[in-house]
Amino acid sequence: MIESLALTNFYSFKERTEIAFIAGRERNREQDEKLCGFVNINRVNLLKMSYILGDNGAGKSNLIAAFGALSYLVAGIREDKTEPLNYMPFAFDEKCTFLPSTLELIYHYAGVRYAYTISWNENTILLEELHELRPRSTVLLYKRTFVSEERPINIEYGQALKITDDEKYLLKTGLLKNNALCSIVLKTNISNPILNGQQMFFREGFEVLDVDDIDLNESLPDDKIEIDKALKRCILELLKSIGSNIVHYEKLLIPQTIPPYFLEHIKQMSQSQREQIMKELREQYQFTINTYHKIGRGKRYRLPLSVQSRGTQEILKFLLCMTDAIKNKKTIILDDFSSCIHRDTLNRLIHFFVVGATESQLIISTQDYSLLDSELVRRDSLRIFTKNDMGETQIDSLTLSELHKNLNLYKYISTHNTFNQKPYIDDRIFDDAIENFLIHLSKEE
Repeated sequence: MIESLALTNFYSFKERTEIAFIAGRERNREQDEKLCGFVNINRVNLLKMSYILGDNGAGKSNLIAAFGALSYLVAGIREDKTEPLNYMPFAFDEKCTFLPSTLELIYHYAGVRYAYTISWNENTILLEELHELRPRSTVLLYKRTFVSEERPINIEYGQALKITDDEKYLLKTGLLKNNALCSIVLKTNISNPILNGQQMFFREGFEVLDVDDIDLNESLPDDKIEIDKALKRCILELLKSIGSNIVHYEKLLIPQTIPPYFLEHIKQMSQSQREQIMKELREQYQFTINTYHKIGRGKRYRLPLSVQSRGTQEILKFLLCMTDAIKNKKTIILDDFSSCIHRDTLNRLIHFFVVGATESQLIISTQDYSLLDSELVRRDSLRIFTKNDMGETQIDSLTLSELHKNLNLYKYISTHNTFNQKPYIDDRIFDDAIENFLIHLSKEE
């Protein structure tokens, strides 16, 4: 789980700006412990759901890009030391283009609390550090620095890493200046459990998703393996609990059709080449899904999933995000999420996640304040993004002591402009723009 992320000289974050996903002193409105909105790991109360709120251009997408950058830098690998890195310093201060970007992540993995820092410019990773954060001390696991082009990389290992001399040699000889140390763990095939664990976390511990990009035909579980059977039953039961009349669905394989001209073309190849190509084509499975509805007294009607309402499809996509996070104990970051799901239904889905999540999180970036219209949304789970006059993103959160415990968050955020989070609209300029446009149209006629 992710505890916090600090960004420096990254897109719209000029000065070091930290966002934490830690629960405050909010008390659960529901007394049932199952509905607790946070999980305590290593003595830290980590929020199960967090909401990133802000207007267009406030910097929400830049925070999402930071998670993408961490995956790219730490889990990805570059084979050529001259390959440039994705480097986007703060654009509105020329001095920043000569400074590195820095990301600092505090996270919990396999019961251990870690702090990871990486600094880079367009060509080089300049600094990389990994620490284990213990209750009373901070323990260095490794520190990698860039020295010079002639002697580019220096690595200091802490005793707690328990790395062998052979592993040090493999890392030293395999590490390029534009690769993170963890990124070459798989390539070198070393067996250090801590380094392998970090590689696993940055590959699978968190994921940025756009709900609209989820392909339900591919992603919905079927009946082939036992764990998918259980997940399918869960999804159908949840649909039933929120009033849907979908009682079953089937996932069908679409037969691959190969154009005759293509078959004619590959006749010129050798038999082994033709067989390999045909095998690869057949392995590119595509699925379609039919849903079954219970209508009236026991009658079932079949409908393709593709003709279901947008709301029904979004419910299924949101459920897939939730079950994926719960099942794989991961953090899912939903980019620019706006829901057309009925508020009561959405409230039940949030209830499902809060109960089921033990070591998983949803971080939701949105402009849709109506998502807050739920008793299960904690006041301390809101992070509000705005930009100042210099184009820098700033992050605020609600002060719990100033807000009544029964306050409706949706009404408060949508009607109060405490943090200047609402879009500024100049009616005079807006009206002038319309008038000038209409005048221009009339002249053209």
